[in-house]
Amino acid sequence: MEENKNQGEPIFDLELEVTRLLATPEMQKSLAIAGKKEAWIGYLNDASDKPFDGADENDHVVAEMIFGLLTTYAFLVGHERFADDADVARYMEFFNKMYNGEDVRVEIDAAAEKLPEAFKDTVSGASQFAQDYLAKRLQAA
Repeated sequence: MEENKNQGEPIFDLELEVTRLLATPEMQKSLAIAGKKEAWIGYLNDASDKPFDGADENDHVVAEMIFGLLTTYAFLVGHERFADDADVARYMEFFNKMYNGEDVRVEIDAAAEKLPEAFKDTVSGASQFAQDYLAKRLQAA
């Protein structure tokens, strides 16, 4: 992970971010409903980009929060491991613009075509790791 220059700590701490996610009012509201914990674990195990059947508006908000956490973690891991790759740097530039609300869909799609397969594999593996970790934390909750 990139380090916070002010503190020498990682910019993204997966354990801390998962703890924060689990403590959000939205997640707590969802988990308070019978069967939702199991539904979220299934959602994570299925690696779906859409919430489970019976998901309400609150669950859609939680799904977006989960997707954001997993995506951010995975791309930061990939960026760290491929920091010297110009194509990765270009992609991450557009990723950051997209994250900040800019419409760069065409540019990011073009940049994605040039990404090394090893980067894509790293991002995929990091995302799976984060999904598994979140599912385990939910199971323990």
